[in-house]
Amino acid sequence: MDHNINVIKWPAQSPDLNSIENLLVDKKIRTEHPEKFKNSAELFETIEVAWNSIPRETIA
Repeated sequence: MDHNINVIKWPAQSPDLNSIENLLVDKKIRTEHPEKFKNSAELFETIEVAWNSIPRETIA
């Protein structure tokens, strides 16, 4: 049944499409920085620091 939903076809187990990295960064930011950010630059810097603190072995 077509419900007018566009579907992207890709492998269900593709390692290149693993979104867990995004979840790790999000969790790290929310637990270490529960306060609101004053501006987008502050948010971006926090995301960058959180991302760079994740060991490469975890991401690869």
